[in-house]
Amino acid sequence: MHEINLYQTHLTEGQWSYINKEFLENDRRKRKYSLQSVFEAILYLLVSGCQWRRLPHDYPAWKSVYYYYHKWRQEGRVEHFLEKLVRKIRRKRGQASSPSVGAMDAQSVKWGSRQGDNGYDGNKKIKGVKRNIITDRNGFILARKVCNAGIHDSKMAHELDTVSLSVSDAGH
Repeated sequence: MHEINLYQTHLTEGQWSYINKEFLENDRRKRKYSLQSVFEAILYLLVSGCQWRRLPHDYPAWKSVYYYYHKWRQEGRVEHFLEKLVRKIRRKRGQASSPSVGAMDAQSVKWGSRQGDNGYDGNKKIKGVKRNIITDRNGFILARKVCNAGIHDSKMAHELDTVSLSVSDAGH
């Protein structure tokens, strides 16, 4: 009998095997909840955008899921895993593991009432913050930074370029 999969974030055995090996370094310790179910719960949260407390009951308790999410972020595992995954996909596509060129984009958006974070983007006539990214030709984000909307794109280009270079250098 086949197991019914209610969620798109359910991982195949092959996907989980890769994640367990590369992200968790084959962690097989006994726990109250399986790490696969915790990882799938985090994917569900990211895809659905639901609140932690509204995580479906099919998944582990939200506090446990949050504990692992926070722990893995603090340890830098999430960033490291994503960088490894991007390098692997680039090599599979016949590209160098680290890109030599990136495209920058910025978006000014209205932001809450905290005055210290807000700036004014005169070009877009928006008071708020600016989201800046650099992507490779595949659309993978190489660097990102949120700043005051009043900071000019050319200044952020230099800061983002420095960040993306350090990410690219990590792949060699």
